[in-house]
Amino acid sequence: MKYYGLFIAALILVSCGSGTGSSNVQEDTDSTIDSSIVDKDSENAGKVLATLPTSHEIIAVLVDHPDTRYDASLLNSLSSHLKYNTTISKSINLGAYGVGMSYASLFNQNQTVLQYMAVVKTMAEQLGILRFFDEATMQKMEQNLDNKEVMIDLISSAFYKSDKYLLENGQREIAAMIIAGAWIEAMNIACCLTKCNYSLNQKLSSRILKQCESIDLMVTFLSEYTDGSIGEVANDFNQIDSIIKQAKITPLANDSYYCNDEDFTKICDIISEIRNRYVSM
Repeated sequence: MKYYGLFIAALILVSCGSGTGSSNVQEDTDSTIDSSIVDKDSENAGKVLATLPTSHEIIAVLVDHPDTRYDASLLNSLSSHLKYNTTISKSINLGAYGVGMSYASLFNQNQTVLQYMAVVKTMAEQLGILRFFDEATMQKMEQNLDNKEVMIDLISSAFYKSDKYLLENGQREIAAMIIAGAWIEAMNIACCLTKCNYSLNQKLSSRILKQCESIDLMVTFLSEYTDGSIGEVANDFNQIDSIIKQAKITPLANDSYYCNDEDFTKICDIISEIRNRYVSM
């Protein structure tokens, strides 16, 4: 069975794009982006979107491993979406909720999936980026809740198109924040599962370390944003990058990776610290 994984299902949520519709988001000065950024270095954004989804191996390990279990406590609370009232907080946590929807769907948590779909739709509408997450798409997803492959294909198709829309229509800052939220949430889930399930540790930690390779693209992509809250997110990823660079990560045979327990714990701890701050915005 083909799984696109936590990252593909989250990152295709990067852009529930819309050319129309007003935003209900309370804007703050920190979320204002210079319009000149929109057209700057778009190739980097394309590389991020093209590269991150290849980490579907993480979810393949989770689903295929006999000791894996669904743990709802690892996900951002559905009720939390009511407190997100800025563009930054909504965008970051839309990415996080996309990961939650994907994680729940791959473990057949259908009621939870429906709840996440409703929250994702609400937040996308508030951000004014609902174009590719319409009623027809929602209905198709509801009709295929029990078919993981079809479900992920539907999500992938809808949000790949909206990714492109955001990048081409002056909303790259929203895309950047959703990508950041999705990356952090997915990595945090994987890190937490290595801690609570020792038998998964070696295999899953290798996938986490492999995904760390994408941090360079994330840092490059986010480096365009240096002011206010978005600049703070860029700094967060610089911190993660610094810790990853200091870790002694060793490539092994069969495309696997290893680092010592101390370094691996440092990587997971900084990811968890930042993730918890984001969902508490």
